[in-house]
Amino acid sequence: MKFLPACLFLLTLNAGAQVSRSIDSTALPIIASLQSTASAYLTPLYNYAVGSGLQKRLDTLPYDHSFVSAESVDSAFSIIEWYFTADEDSIPSMIFVDGSPADGDPEYEIALQQLQKEYAELRPLQTAPYKRKQVYWHGCVKPTRKHAKEEMIETLKRTYRVQIHVDRGKKLSNVSVQTPPARPRITVERKGGKF
Repeated sequence: MKFLPACLFLLTLNAGAQVSRSIDSTALPIIASLQSTASAYLTPLYNYAVGSGLQKRLDTLPYDHSFVSAESVDSAFSIIEWYFTADEDSIPSMIFVDGSPADGDPEYEIALQQLQKEYAELRPLQTAPYKRKQVYWHGCVKPTRKHAKEEMIETLKRTYRVQIHVDRGKKLSNVSVQTPPARPRITVERKGGKF
C-alpha cells in the first residue's frame, strides 16, 4: 500500500467547480494505489456509483450536505445517498437507493448530526468500520448464535466501501475508501431477545 498525502482527503471546492470532479480526483488515485485484489473490487463499485447517476445528482441537486455510502459484498453493489438542504434540517430532504428515490422510507431515514459524526471519523484509506454489536435478524438462515456470528464475520471480511461527504457551505468534500477488516470481532444478539 502506498503512502497517500492527507491533503487528498479534504478537497476545497472552487466556486462553480463540479463536485464530482473533486471526488474523482480524490477517490480514483486512492483506489489505483491499492493492491490488485482490493482495486478489483473497488473499481467496479466506484463505476457502479457513477453509473447510477451519482455524479449528476452531486453536481445538480440543491443541497447543503450530501452523504454517500457505496458498498460491495461479493461484487453485489448497493449505494445510499442522503441530501440535506440546511444544517437545521434533522432529516434528509432527499434519499436515493441504487439511483432511485427512496424519500420517506423509514429504513433509510437518519439524522444529519449522526451522519456528520460518523463521516467526521473517516480517513482517506482505512478498513471498513463496523458495529461490534451485531443484530441477528429473525430472517437469517442459520439458527444458532455461532452460525450467525460466523456468517456475519465472513460478510464483513468481504465488504468494500466508498463513503463521501460534501459540505457545500464550507466548499469541502471528503472521500473515504475502505477495505475489509482482516479479523472483525463482534458480538451477536437476536432481535427481540436472546438466543
